[in-house]
Amino acid sequence: MTPMAATTNRLLRPEIRAFSPLPGHWPGGGAQSQPRLPLGIGPLDAALSGGLELAAVHECAAASALHVGAATIFVSGLARLALNHYGRNRRVVWIQQDLARLEGGAPYAPGCDAFGLNTSTLLIVRASRGTDALWAMEECLRSSSVAAVIGEFTPEADIDLTASRRLSLAAQMGGGIGLLLRHKPNPNPLAAATRWHVTSASAAADRFGGLGP
Repeated sequence: MTPMAATTNRLLRPEIRAFSPLPGHWPGGGAQSQPRLPLGIGPLDAALSGGLELAAVHECAAASALHVGAATIFVSGLARLALNHYGRNRRVVWIQQDLARLEGGAPYAPGCDAFGLNTSTLLIVRASRGTDALWAMEECLRSSSVAAVIGEFTPEADIDLTASRRLSLAAQMGGGIGLLLRHKPNPNPLAAATRWHVTSASAAADRFGGLGP
């Protein structure tokens, strides 16, 4: 374990222990059917056999640097749905690689509250390297106290098939959902239940010539 990972371990574990695990969480694996998280959008839910698979990892990548904001909002919405599904006894953990935070910005607490992702249920973790962020994400996904873990990475982060498989197995153990937020698509193989490319929708001009809602 690297010195940074050891420091992150020492700081993060008390936070995870402070969460109250939910009794009877779905443990992942086995013959039980995979639980689903309905998105509330008919065609999408139908294509996903009822919704996004829980106890699994999903990748959400911005189409380009211009669309990182849209991808961040999309991932935040999925985390909020997971939190509503499990109940407020669970938490959302947002893990940011330092370079990703510099490029995309840190979560803004008033904005999260306004969006419905209550900051009282949100734990933010910062990691200097991609490997440390992956380690923290895996540890959090193992906890049955977590509804969703967002891992935000730069395009250069080395998330290979082995690393993503470890995340997937951890999600099955904890029963929560893992969300890989990437600032750019990566064509390499990944052990993810779904892989999303997110772009911003065009807005109509308002009567003043600016962008409308």
